[in-house]
Amino acid sequence: SEIKEAWQDACVRGMGTPPVRCTLVSFEKYDRPIPLLSSEVTLDFKTPWLMKRHGRILCPSECSAADFLWAINHRQALLNANFNLGLPTIDTHALATLGRQILIKKDLKSVTWQRYSSRQTRQHPLSGMLGRIRLIHPKSNGLAPLSALLGHGTMLHAGAKTSFGLGAYELEANH
Repeated sequence: SEIKEAWQDACVRGMGTPPVRCTLVSFEKYDRPIPLLSSEVTLDFKTPWLMKRHGRILCPSECSAADFLWAINHRQALLNANFNLGLPTIDTHALATLGRQILIKKDLKSVTWQRYSSRQTRQHPLSGMLGRIRLIHPKSNGLAPLSALLGHGTMLHAGAKTSFGLGAYELEANH
């Protein structure tokens, strides 16, 4: 698989500072089951989400369902473009249409974390939102087209600064 090859290449090049060469001894494929969504789902943010629209950072009150869906879809589209992973994505027009049909209930707060840069030997702030959002579609199976997209997003994160661990969430399918 592409992921196994990427790890093998990283081992050959060396990891860490200074780079230490190593060998990948074993590799197990991990298949996380993806729930089939119906009409409601809760996204529980485990690390801050940094959301932007047209380059401007959004506060919790400004975010729509479409913003969150776009961020998840965009992340997977970028990974597909750069690593040819074949992740599920949704046409942006269809995603915008679906996003307008979804009611969002938010319980979010703005937070700032600190990360330390060894290279720059100083702290850097990482801002975002923590909390939960609940997406509700009026049709009983209205969120089904988002099942794979949202399911894969739990492993890949979304929003800005994912390389620093931001944008992690868990799904809670509401029935």
